[in-house]
Amino acid sequence: MAIEIVLWQEGEREMAQITIEEFSQVMAVLVTNTDWKSIDFKASGLQKSVIRNPVEAGKQFALFLSNGGRTIIMETMTLFIDRTEPFDTVKYLGEERAIDEQDERSFALSQIDVSKIDLQTMLKDKEDHLDGEKSLERLKKTSHIRLDAKVGQMLYENQNMIPTSWKQKIAGRAIRIYFGGTIFRNSLDLRSILCLYWKDQQWHLYHDWLKYDHSTSDRFAVLASA
Repeated sequence: MAIEIVLWQEGEREMAQITIEEFSQVMAVLVTNTDWKSIDFKASGLQKSVIRNPVEAGKQFALFLSNGGRTIIMETMTLFIDRTEPFDTVKYLGEERAIDEQDERSFALSQIDVSKIDLQTMLKDKEDHLDGEKSLERLKKTSHIRLDAKVGQMLYENQNMIPTSWKQKIAGRAIRIYFGGTIFRNSLDLRSILCLYWKDQQWHLYHDWLKYDHSTSDRFAVLASA
């Protein structure tokens, strides 16, 4: 019996197979030959990160296997943030909007290592949606640096810097990446947030109202506070 593994490349479907016996052998070799005593599970937060972020854990494990069981050293990708001009709400949001709140830690950044950006959901176990304002409140209670709208703009203008993994889908929906370090308010007192997402083979930059629900495919772009 074989396990079917489907690979997608530029709209073409390719097939690769591995038998149950081969799969079991690979997993047994990994489990048997791993030096478990050398791993500080508390410091690495392995159990927590795998259980709470199973999709990301699976993606990283797949990358490890795809690289022949070798560690992948991520290349540093420095994105420079132009702070000489403010975020242009008319150009990117279609109208003038006031900045209602901002994460000053993000606003102070003039450059970012893109490989360090984490995409975080604020949904808890068994939740499949949550009000946007409540999602933001949960995020603000963490120590994460909420990346601001200018970071989203610079990524959009330098799309070669956007990680390929951000194009993936979760539960059949494109990931919507929110930049919660800047919250806008319009003339009707409605609050909104900048959003980046991949659709129809291109990146889109738009806004989303915080009154709407966030789903499992909605993520905040953050940096660890350290």
